[in-house]
Amino acid sequence: MLAIPSFPGAEVTAVALGGEITNPMVQFRWFLKHHGHYDSWIGKINDHLFVASFGLWRFGPGSYLLYRLLQCDEVELVMKAGAVSIYLISAAFMYGVVVFYLRKYIWKTSRSHRQGCKDE
Repeated sequence: MLAIPSFPGAEVTAVALGGEITNPMVQFRWFLKHHGHYDSWIGKINDHLFVASFGLWRFGPGSYLLYRLLQCDEVELVMKAGAVSIYLISAAFMYGVVVFYLRKYIWKTSRSHRQGCKDE
C-alpha cells in the first residue's frame, strides 16, 4: 500500500484507476496490430472505446478529483503541484489521442470523400 501523510487512500486509488482504466484497450490494440487484425471492425470499436473512455475518465472524474484536491487545506503543496502536473500530462496525452482519432477516422474519411467526388 502507498503511504502518504495526510492523503486519503480513496483519492490515490481513484487516480490509479483513472490512469489505468484504458490500459487494457491499449494492450488489445497492440495484440490486434501484432496479429494483423487492427483494421477490422473490432479494432475500430476498440479505438472508439479507447478515445471515449480516455477523455471521459481523465477529464470527468479526474477534473473533479483535481478540483477537490486543490480545495483541500490539509493536502500539502507538493501533492497539489504533483496532481496538477499529472493532469497537464494527461491533457498532453489527450491532445495526442484526439489527433490520432482525427487522422484515422475524421480527416481520412473527409479526404477520401473529397477524392471520390473529384473522380466523378
